[in-house]
Amino acid sequence: MCKEEEGLSIKWIFNRTNKFQLLELKKSELSGIVKRYGFDTVQQFYNAIKIAQDATYKYQMDVATWEENYGEKTPPKATFEERLRIYQREADQQHTQRNYHSRDKGAR
Repeated sequence: MCKEEEGLSIKWIFNRTNKFQLLELKKSELSGIVKRYGFDTVQQFYNAIKIAQDATYKYQMDVATWEENYGEKTPPKATFEERLRIYQREADQQHTQRNYHSRDKGAR
C-alpha cells in the first residue's frame, strides 16, 4: 500500500470514527432532552409524538368534513376580467336606462 492510499484510509477511518462519536453524542443529548420533558425513554417520546400526529390528522379530517357539510358555500371569486365585464355591462345598462333631458329646453 502506498503512502497516499494509507493516508486516505486513515482519513476515512478518522472520519467514520468522528461521525460515530458525533452520532453517539447526539443520541445522548436527545435522551437528556426527552427526560427533561418527563419521558423515560426516547421510544416513549416517539410514541407520544405519533399519538399527537394521529390526533391532529383526525381533527383536520373532521374539520374538513364539517366544512364540507356545514361551512359557508361561497361561490368562487370572479377573476379581474369577469368583474370588469360585469361592471361594463352594468354601466351600459345604466346608460341606456337613463332619461336624458336637455337642460336647454324651457330655460329661456
